[in-house]
Amino acid sequence: MRTALIVSLNFRAAHVSHLLASYYQMADLGFTPVLLVAPEFADYLPENIKFITSLGDPNLPRDIAVAIFWFPCLKNIPAMLRLRLKNKTRIIYVFHEPIEKFSTYLASGNSRWWTIKFFAKYYVGLSFLTLSDKVLLPSKKAVSLYENGISKIANRNYGYLPLLYSDELINQTPQRQYFSYIGSINHDHAFGNYVDYIYHLFTNKRYPRIKFLIASWRNVPDDPRLSEMEQAGRLKIAGGKPMSNDEINIYYASSYLVWNAYNRSTQSGVLAKSFMFGTPGLVMRHNLSEFVENGREVKAVNSNADFTELDAAINDVLSNFDRYSTNARCNYERNYDYKNHNAEMQDIINSLI
Repeated sequence: MRTALIVSLNFRAAHVSHLLASYYQMADLGFTPVLLVAPEFADYLPENIKFITSLGDPNLPRDIAVAIFWFPCLKNIPAMLRLRLKNKTRIIYVFHEPIEKFSTYLASGNSRWWTIKFFAKYYVGLSFLTLSDKVLLPSKKAVSLYENGISKIANRNYGYLPLLYSDELINQTPQRQYFSYIGSINHDHAFGNYVDYIYHLFTNKRYPRIKFLIASWRNVPDDPRLSEMEQAGRLKIAGGKPMSNDEINIYYASSYLVWNAYNRSTQSGVLAKSFMFGTPGLVMRHNLSEFVENGREVKAVNSNADFTELDAAINDVLSNFDRYSTNARCNYERNYDYKNHNAEMQDIINSLI
């Protein structure tokens, strides 16, 4: 069988879910899948997964039909060039976030200097598009940004395919207890608004049966309010180090609701992963996508700083949790499970090889 290479050369533990889904999908489509990953991934992969950490690995097959690059990394450039020129491999690049207007990032709370650096990295990353035979975009918003921006000049062969996951359901379902913030801590994800709001709930003794959770690979900023809630036993903080899939999955499954009321979002892997465990999301109305419907698996708000509106949203989800949870799980199965997109991926690969 011909080999399919699934690539992530920049380590993030949260990337494992996408890599495994792509790995299993390629196996379903009749390829021999192999992961090409940063060395740090080794401790986070299941034992039965074939992986290498370098294109110089002697176990690398010569006949590599297709390579799917899942994330941006400068190391992609020499890897793409080598695969194209030496192995005649077809390259697919999953482009998560086509760029938006400069002012959009400032409005999300990012500094001007941060935004300038972000744009500089983005323009360097256009080379990933140029070196790819096909670009995949995971949402209609991503497609729209791609079509109306500079990215399309770099590669006009693009298509639409949602983010892929494989079911990671845990053996023993934990008790739900959290209203959670899971993922990267930054301005775009409105971390400060989450802290402001849970402290409001804490000081006003709202929803006492609900605890709060912050789970992130980034260091959690020092904040006396967080210390106060943590010492009172109302807040759990798991931050500052990569977490295994099992750890992350426990947090999703332990949550009544996950914060997704982001200032800016193209599409959310956090939301997709929460749906895997039947956990609904709190979202901003302006971020509603083709994948969700307000009042079904998510509750949308107009402002992530309006405590009255946020209170009403949480109350609605908790009062109707079983319905929201069932809809969230159905959403995952319909939109994100890789098996439902095997035919689409097969068509994409057939068009290239």
